[in-house]
Amino acid sequence: GGLLHSTDGKTWNPASPDVSFSRGDGSLATLPQPTGPMLFMVRDGSVLRSTDAGRTWAAAAGAGNLALNGFVQAIAADPDRNTVYAATDRGLFFTNALGTQWIQLPFHGGAAAIGVQGDQLAVVDSDGRFFLSRSGGATWQN
Repeated sequence: GGLLHSTDGKTWNPASPDVSFSRGDGSLATLPQPTGPMLFMVRDGSVLRSTDAGRTWAAAAGAGNLALNGFVQAIAADPDRNTVYAATDRGLFFTNALGTQWIQLPFHGGAAAIGVQGDQLAVVDSDGRFFLSRSGGATWQN
């Protein structure tokens, strides 16, 4: 399918007819912004960003030394900190610059899934093991 949009929860329409998903795609995160919500989506192992409710999408992988590295498996957002996290096959990254710059966290190994709430990050690695950080990703326990 693709990404759908509804204003009433009953009727759904394609948000962007140009965006389709393949297997493994579809992780979605949102950050509230003064001009409206900013959406982040995983597609083909990369992160895309939309500033217009999903009608159009652009790459949000940063550049140079501040680029997002690896095949992205999942994303999660912490709206209170205006931060998006990306779980990749090369580790865990975050951006507080709306996807223009990414910083790698000290998580060793590939990350397949992530959840976030404040300083707590929950990650499932590529081997199916669960890890928890209560320090915003600085230290980890399993």
